[in-house]
Amino acid sequence: MSHSSENLNTRSRLCDCGHLGTVKTSWTNDNPGRRFLICERIECGKFKWWDPPMCSRSKAITPGLLRRLNRHEMRWQSVGVYGVQIRDESVVFMCVGTNIEQKNTTLF
Repeated sequence: MSHSSENLNTRSRLCDCGHLGTVKTSWTNDNPGRRFLICERIECGKFKWWDPPMCSRSKAITPGLLRRLNRHEMRWQSVGVYGVQIRDESVVFMCVGTNIEQKNTTLF
């Protein structure tokens, strides 16, 4: 990374008070996955959005997609699936131990 891009990145993360800010991610229903900057100095407490606002469609579908993904990950873990690959629109499960056909019946 060049020196000038490091300076630009650091400058863009500066709070109005001059201290560095920390970039965090919001997981609220109103701003799922949207990043924000919060000042590292507790006394300052300034906050500003790092990402632009999400469109209303993204706000509406993202929480449901995250819930669905979490639900599937819990199912996969419960039957010993340790990895998932997507190839040509088909999902390949990699399992520990028993036969994959037995695992697929448990998942679906």
